[in-house]
Amino acid sequence: MIAKVKQGRMEGLDILKCISCIGVVSLHIFQQGEGDANGIAFFCFGYSIPIFFMVNGYLLLSKKEIRLSYIFQKGLDVILFAFWWNLAWSLFRFVYKGECLNPITETLKNLFLQDGYFYVFWFLGALICVHMTAPILHKILQSKWWWIPLAVLFLICNAVDILSMATTGRTGKALQSFIPQTFRLWTWCFYFYLGGCIAKKGEKVSGLKKCRWIPLAVFFINVVYEYFIGVKIFGINLPEYFYDNILLMVETYFLFTVLYQIKKEQWKNLIIMASSASVGIYPLHVIVINYSWKIYGFQNVVLNAIAVILVFSGSLLAVLAMQKIPLVRRLVNISGVAKKK
Repeated sequence: MIAKVKQGRMEGLDILKCISCIGVVSLHIFQQGEGDANGIAFFCFGYSIPIFFMVNGYLLLSKKEIRLSYIFQKGLDVILFAFWWNLAWSLFRFVYKGECLNPITETLKNLFLQDGYFYVFWFLGALICVHMTAPILHKILQSKWWWIPLAVLFLICNAVDILSMATTGRTGKALQSFIPQTFRLWTWCFYFYLGGCIAKKGEKVSGLKKCRWIPLAVFFINVVYEYFIGVKIFGINLPEYFYDNILLMVETYFLFTVLYQIKKEQWKNLIIMASSASVGIYPLHVIVINYSWKIYGFQNVVLNAIAVILVFSGSLLAVLAMQKIPLVRRLVNISGVAKKK
């Protein structure tokens, strides 16, 4: 039986959503900078997307049942969410630049090719694909064979990681670079299913919250490995090519299991507010960074750290304001974008 998720919101999951969102903002800012300091900071946030899929896996696979109609509805909500952003951006570009963009093709490029202005929507395209596997994974998770998909996906990820090292040495390109991120489904299904397994075996890992030094140690080892071996020796220059690496898997697992059970009653309202706004921050921070780059080149690592705070805070405040305006509210909320039956 799947462990029953506690009634009400779990602050720990909301904290993880916030950490994931801040991490994505950090990736996009430190990526702009040059030098070792910016490079090391850039690779510190490789956990961000895996955490996102683990949270979604925990929430979805812990449900009593998953209907295909629900999955299709969620997929439609995601597509329309991306479409409304592209429609708004297309109108803006037409009015101010005279440029004609097709919001439908731009949406498809965003979701499935990681291309276009809101390329960041690729992870939503990946989520649509992963959600299609949820009914099957949910059934397996309730059986005694629940561990088999986890083991198979784990082995596939590590095989890809080893092959990626080899192809990088031969061709100068990581193996994953030949496949758009949206369709690296072995990776996203692994983290998604891992989140569901934690929901199932939550009682087994509860003691880890007393060992919060473990993720810090693994985090340090992983960053050293990715930057000083992966980048400097093998020339793998993006964190996304390490998502299949066992060190990042261990780091993400410990980070999740330590934080998801945390309770912060005194900060609960603030955490929930930031978590609920995160979906709107993802596209909005892209606009903020692109226009800020024209003023500030994001080269100084200290100023970049400050920029992360400013961009995230500014995007958060903008999203909270947009949530109050009926006309633009759908731009900052996925749930219910499509009319529910």
